[in-house]
Order: sequence, then C-alpha cells, then structure tokens
Amino acid sequence: MRWLLLLVLLAAGCGFPNGLDDDDSAPADDDDAADDDDADDDDDAADDDDDDDDTPTLEAELLAALSDPAATEASLDALIEQFAYTDGWPVQRTVFATKWVDPPGDVALVGDLNDWDPATNPAQAAASGVHWYVLIPNANAGKYKWHAGGEFVAPMEARAWGSDELGRYGYVAPPTEGPWNAWQPLLSDVGDEVFATRSLHLRYPDGAPASTDRLLVMYDGQNALNADAPFGGWQAEAAVAGLGWTDVIIAAVEAGSDRFDVYSPVSDDPFGDGPLGGRLPAYHDWLLAKLAGEGLPGGNVAVVGSSLGGLAALWAAMERPDDVACVMGMSPTASWGGLAPGNDATGALANAWPAAGHGGAAVYLDSGGDVVACTDADGDGLQDDADDFDNYCVTTQLRDVLEGVGYAFGTDLAHWHEPGAPHNEGAWAARLPQALQACSDMGW
Repeated sequence: MRWLLLLVLLAAGCGFPNGLDDDDSAPADDDDAADDDDADDDDDAADDDDDDDDTPTLEAELLAALSDPAATEASLDALIEQFAYTDGWPVQRTVFATKWVDPPGDVALVGDLNDWDPATNPAQAAASGVHWYVLIPNANAGKYKWHAGGEFVAPMEARAWGSDELGRYGYVAPPTEGPWNAWQPLLSDVGDEVFATRSLHLRYPDGAPASTDRLLVMYDGQNALNADAPFGGWQAEAAVAGLGWTDVIIAAVEAGSDRFDVYSPVSDDPFGDGPLGGRLPAYHDWLLAKLAGEGLPGGNVAVVGSSLGGLAALWAAMERPDDVACVMGMSPTASWGGLAPGNDATGALANAWPAAGHGGAAVYLDSGGDVVACTDADGDGLQDDADDFDNYCVTTQLRDVLEGVGYAFGTDLAHWHEPGAPHNEGAWAARLPQALQACSDMGW
C-alpha cells in the first residue's frame, strides 16, 4: 500500500506576495513557488549562514526531525503540516520530502533536474520508515515526480503543479511561461474573525500574474479545477481556455466546515436543528483581503457560485458592488432567510434587494428545473420552489426584482433557464462558458 499526504517540498520560495447544495468540501491540493535560479542566491533562505543567529533554518529543523530516531510518524506528519500551514511551502529549492507507505521499490526523485533518471537522486528513508526525502541544493526549475519500482507518482505535496497526458507533476519552481496551477492554505490570522482553514486553488494563464489580468473567484472551489469532483466538476480551466482568454486568473476557494455559516448573509434554520448563517459579510471582506495579500489583481473581479455559493456571489453585487465587476449566481439558494417555517424572510435576496437598489456590479442568473407556476403559499414574499425545481422560481423572481430596480438586460443583467437541468456540478459546468461570456459582454 502506498499513499501520499500533503507533506513538504522545501523548494522554491514563492516570488509572489504572499435548494441547499450537495457540494462536499475537499482536502487541499498543491501550489506555487518562484524565485530565480542563481546558484549563489540565498536571499530567499529562511536564515543566512553569515550571521550569528543560532535560530535553526526551516531546512535544518526539518532534516533534524527526519533523522531523529525518536520521531514518530505522527510527530513528523504534524511538523510537516505545521510548516505547510504557518511558514508556507515550498520555501527553498533544497529539500524535497513526501510520505509513501510501502513503496514498490527504492524511492527516488525524478524530473527535468536529473533527466528523469531514478539513479541520480535516490531518496533517504526518514527514521519513521514512511517518510522519504532528497537533498538537492539550489535545485533547478522544472517538472518532477517520485519514483519507485518502475512506478511514477505525482507529488501531491507540490505547491506548483501541472498535468499532461501522463498525469499530474510538480514544479520545482513555477514556469515563467504557459499556464500552471497552484495551491496554498488560507488561514485566519491573529486578529481575524476566525474562519475554518480552507485551500485556495489557483490557475495562472501565463507565468506570473499581471496587474492587468482579470480575476475569477469561484466558491466551492474544490469542484472548480478537479475533474474527479462530483459529476465531473466545473471544468473551469476548460471553460476559460475554450473562450480563448489568456488574461484570467482562476482563484477557486474551497468550502470549509463552516460553509453554511459563511456562504449566507443572514441567519436561517433550514433543517430545524437551530440557526445557521450570517457570517458572509465578514467572510467576504476577509477573503478579498486574503486574495489581495497573495498578490492577485483586484481591479477587475468576477465571482461565481452555485446554490449557496450562488447566494454568496449575488450578495456581493447587492452589498459590496464596488468590490466586483460581475457576479454569476447559478441555481442560487436565493430563498435563504425564508426557509425556516415562520421566518419573515426580510433578509432573503428578493426581499432585501429593493432597499439596496441598483448597484454597479453586473449580474448573471440562471437555473435548471422545469417551467412551473410559481406561488408564494406562505406569504413571506418569496416564490416557493420544490426540491427538484433547481431554485427556478426564486431565481426568476430575483431576475424580475433586479429589472424592477433598474438593471437592464444586456447591459448589467443576464438570465438563462436550462429546462430540466439538474442541481449538480455537471449542469453548472455546461452553463459556465455562457455565464463567463455574459459577464465579459457586460464589462468584466
């Protein structure tokens, strides 16, 4: 048996600044690293050798732990995770490490840096017996994988990665040309309102990001770039490429364990188990600050989400229109705020938006479901949707509300209905290209 866990490639220091839905939050993936390839450059190291500071470098601390006979598997996992979530990694193009239980042979690091020859950089077993590491001082940029017994394994610990017909590979440092993917954790800092740890998946169109690039923020990002996601995922990379765009950075933000709380602007009790929600305003502000801190462009931002993620995207157009150029609410749970029996639904989007009036962000709406005669049986101001309506009724109601407060079709409002389309990622993926094109046509 073998398995890879998010462990450490202490490789290149990053050259950039640091209806209810059935979407499942997924664990993290991988990400970036960039600095120049000069062999005598150590300015990105965690510690300089020419000073008198006795503080151990990240490299030294990790190597000491890997070679410590007393270090347990759990303690090494914890230490490496600590590096991942605090100091960030890759940090230096020096130490590569992974976890592989029962590899089918001798483990080695292979890649462009050694012409994919397993004999060049054999891995050393850590004292734990399941961790493996290789030292390659000032490793060159390029692709790499792990190898054992004729088997090549993608380095899931790599923060910068790409894929081809042979599958996924890591980058020692991100490429300077062509598209590539990245991963990193988003953490609450001291002083932040505390949010669950979530992963940020990035797709860069061509080398390092440019200030003129457009930014596409995707909620439920665990399903955006992952073809193994439910129903094939959103296939966002293919959607952008199919439109011929080379200036769009995709920032796919995973849902965390607090999804219901942070994707909803007001409190509701959809399951009868107690109130949920209301943290979206703080989360929205926190998230945009985090993305700006990663050096991502913030001048031309579009946000897309489905179901509860669609609700979160649409709320931004209502309450934070200066933050976004366009939002896409796909099958949005726009009835949130009126789901609990007896709730007056004043905070639901269709009821709250008239007070907010016409903002500056363009809005795209869509849904599947069948055309039905929509009614407001409970008199809360919201059209009622059955479970299989894909939020059709409340979506068309919101469309009419927006038109009523001054949004104009083709200028800053677009709506699409896909008859019979289900409430899942495959249906949203099919409609994503037209949603993106609509936002672009409306000024994004």
